[in-house]
Amino acid sequence: MSRTVKRIFLIFLCTVSVMLPLRAGAISLYGYDRVYHKPAITMILLNGTPEADMKVTMVHRNGTAFITLPQKERRMWETYFRIYRAGVEGRTNWFGNRLDFKDAVIMLEDAGQTYTIPIPYEQLKEASYDDYLIIDLKAGTVRVGLPFSRTLAFFLLHLAIYMGVESLLFWLFKFRSPHDWKFFLIYTLLTKSFVCFLIRDCLNTDVRFYLAFAVLTLFYVVGDIGVLLLKLEDDHDKVSKFSAVANVICGFLIFEAMTRLPM
Repeated sequence: MSRTVKRIFLIFLCTVSVMLPLRAGAISLYGYDRVYHKPAITMILLNGTPEADMKVTMVHRNGTAFITLPQKERRMWETYFRIYRAGVEGRTNWFGNRLDFKDAVIMLEDAGQTYTIPIPYEQLKEASYDDYLIIDLKAGTVRVGLPFSRTLAFFLLHLAIYMGVESLLFWLFKFRSPHDWKFFLIYTLLTKSFVCFLIRDCLNTDVRFYLAFAVLTLFYVVGDIGVLLLKLEDDHDKVSKFSAVANVICGFLIFEAMTRLPM
């Protein structure tokens, strides 16, 4: 294959790869939601013990009260309680969180104490779901929604994994040219910031999401091979191997972070 044909093929590959993450976003954000419904409400408990327990009293539109038990998960220093609409017994009609959780009350037991916390339903989404409550026992506060600082931390954590791991592998694959390093760092920062932005609010990640995320990782393998082969001065076989290994390892580590570390 001539050098000109190779360049044309690589340019075509790069062009296609630029569009692939957008398709992956559609798969992960639209298609994924068709097989997995996010929790109606996620309650994040701060400064609580691992033994904390919770139940929520909800009220039908006719005034009849009933109790539902959220699903509990502990991630390091935080505890999560999630209410999925499909898991709520005694209720079949749903109208949006602001109506569904009207007059709902949280009963939280922790460290021998009982806390009664009315859900601030007026601040919940009117015609949708996927709300968050942050309950801080130490400060005695209940906050609706995720603060920007948490979303930013989530974004920066993923980006740090990409930049740190890929830089280490770039060195281990013995890329030494200052030109190669400069291009690699700028390119990686720009492209991986995009995927980190795409998944910045995937805070309730079901394990089935691994398929969409695997596809996204594969897209980046293809894209990185195409771009780096055009720009790096090193051996093409080594560049291809690096692109594949780096993206697969980073994809695995980030998915583990999404499912195991605090939000």
